[in-house]
Amino acid sequence: MKLITYYIAITFPFVLLVLMMQNGMKTFASSGLLFYALIYRPIIDGQRLMNINKLEKSQFIRVFNPIFMMFKRRENYRAIYFGK
Repeated sequence: MKLITYYIAITFPFVLLVLMMQNGMKTFASSGLLFYALIYRPIIDGQRLMNINKLEKSQFIRVFNPIFMMFKRRENYRAIYFGK
């Protein structure tokens, strides 16, 4: 996953949720925001970590553990967000 693809993948759904909130679909947008934060974003971050060889496939399930990801993001912050 290239860096620009990663940024598009994490921002596009969030933009859609904000547009839904503005159009009066607050209940759907609220549940969508929960889905984004708890399921979608960990999957995208896990795929990014696997693509840059910072996470093994066998550890992919750990991306749903918030404490594990908090330390992984801190440890690999530059690699995930800047591609270095």
